[in-house]
Amino acid sequence: MSSELIREVPRHYENGLIPVLQADALFEDLSARAKPDSLRYWCFRNAGNYVAIHAETPAGFWCAGATRYDQYSNIRPPAGVENYEADMLGAAGEAIAIPTRSIPVFRILGHNPGPMTGPGTNSYLIVGEKTCLLDPGPDDERQLDAILDALGDRNLDFILVTHTHRDHSPGALRLQRATGAHLVGMAVPDAAGQDKTFSPSSYWEDGDVLDGGDYSIELIHTPGHVSNHLCYLLAEERLLFTGDHVLQGTTPVILPPDGNMSHYLGSLRRLQQLDLQQLAPGHGDVMADPQAEFRKLIEHRLKREAKVLKGLQQLGKCDLDQLVLVVYDDVAEHLIPWAKKTLLAHLLKLQDEGRASASDDVWQCTDS
Repeated sequence: MSSELIREVPRHYENGLIPVLQADALFEDLSARAKPDSLRYWCFRNAGNYVAIHAETPAGFWCAGATRYDQYSNIRPPAGVENYEADMLGAAGEAIAIPTRSIPVFRILGHNPGPMTGPGTNSYLIVGEKTCLLDPGPDDERQLDAILDALGDRNLDFILVTHTHRDHSPGALRLQRATGAHLVGMAVPDAAGQDKTFSPSSYWEDGDVLDGGDYSIELIHTPGHVSNHLCYLLAEERLLFTGDHVLQGTTPVILPPDGNMSHYLGSLRRLQQLDLQQLAPGHGDVMADPQAEFRKLIEHRLKREAKVLKGLQQLGKCDLDQLVLVVYDDVAEHLIPWAKKTLLAHLLKLQDEGRASASDDVWQCTDS
């Protein structure tokens, strides 16, 4: 089997970090090194001309490696591996129907795979008497063409944006100019990494409902990842489009000062009150057990918070650079800068609760 190694992506298992090896031996190596009970599922996901190989551990890590194959369909998982799913996401730019009962919904995978975007950004086309496109993604000619191809001769009525990070909303402007659709979302916050080109067509807020004719979509404000984050509920399908608030197989980065850990947890608990059938995330696959996903995320954040407190108690007074290596000792080195952002969000939450304090960027535990 011929293959070309594209890049190395650290992998997390219970026995430590495992680098991606030469692609020919990838499955054999990972199945030999991983403990039998550490793999929850395996699958291939075609992100354009890449094959992403995924495995989820009980700790919830999203383990993704990208390699290029001439004939990826000939690759098979290790013997004994169950729940194998081939090509679930489809090729980048291809409109793939997701399971629904009456309202057709199509996912269009973006051409932007990467360490922070996984296989790429998901755009969703919702088709009924009126048509919506959710999260057009980055300003990418290929993605715009893919969306217009999927629309065919339909009119596009609404462009929905979950939040204004650059992998979700910049494509909205050219799509709006091409279709005349209304732009739906919240105003851009004054924070780093935001898409300043986005401007909603009118004022939108939590609880607003879009009338699609034969369906309705409710806007649910879910601050946390960023302050202007929205989830969208397709009521007739009990399908929640979660943007970056809930991701498949991984956890979102919380980005203070605009992002807020207390708000994030509060938003998750609010979503727990909804009767949902499926979650459609901004990155990764549709999830069929929403309540399990919410519980898993809350438990993960609270376990990490406990680890922050334990690290403060062990180190005494310390700065972020010292603390992150203790609290995120299970994270690959290249992700440490992102881990520091979420660590700061945890610390700010603890500070608000009177359990930690800071002076000149030096933190200490005040929890008795």
